[in-house]
Amino acid sequence: MKKTVIILMSIFLFSIGCEKESIKSDKETLSELDLKVKELGIEDEYTLEAIINNPNNSFEAAGILHNYGCDIINEKMEKYNFKSGFDKEVICEIGYDLAKTMNMEIPNGFLKKIPFEKILSKNSFISDESLDQYVKEGLITENLKKCSIKLRESILQCFTLNEIQNKVILLENEFLTDDSLSELEKEIILSACAVARYSCAYWTSEGVIDTSSKGRGLMVVITDAFGFVIGGTTGGIFGGGVGAVIASALAAEATE
Repeated sequence: MKKTVIILMSIFLFSIGCEKESIKSDKETLSELDLKVKELGIEDEYTLEAIINNPNNSFEAAGILHNYGCDIINEKMEKYNFKSGFDKEVICEIGYDLAKTMNMEIPNGFLKKIPFEKILSKNSFISDESLDQYVKEGLITENLKKCSIKLRESILQCFTLNEIQNKVILLENEFLTDDSLSELEKEIILSACAVARYSCAYWTSEGVIDTSSKGRGLMVVITDAFGFVIGGTTGGIFGGGVGAVIASALAAEATE
């Protein structure tokens, strides 16, 4: 009898050990973004058919979280009566409320650093002059500025959804092998690229982007990506996610 009990206990403890090892393995191999997508259970719902995935990009989940965030931010904007006019304090409140809903921890105060007001001035949020200013203010690095310009110019040359996504993937693969980029810079720009691809599919389905009409709405995609770069630099990877969604909502509003 004792022998049977010992055997059963051994099997039980072994199974617990395997489960713990599996959880540990997940945490070691998946990024924070992947783990958040799994926690929210949104992978299947937000992996759109129109999206071309890049198996080389370990931060694909940034795009999934972006589209999920875009689906819920409109409710937040209505809740805070945002459409009554631009108010930086209100924008920040919306951002922190969004992070709470998505169960993402972000630093206090960093959203105030992001110049969201520039989004409402035509193209100034993504202009070369603004990027130079972001570097001076420590909102992005010089390397991220150069990468962001490459991303912007690649997107602006495109005329179809597939062309945009394929060009962005080519850039991602270029950034992956760029030894001048730090690991953190790669994480930020690769996440921003994933956001651009998912954003393009999302806003095309919403009718905001019309590539047949001289690239109407493409600035929304670029603004999303830049929102991630600035947010990711100043507020960590989840800060990038929130920054991108807010930038997305403002840019889409300005396009309408």
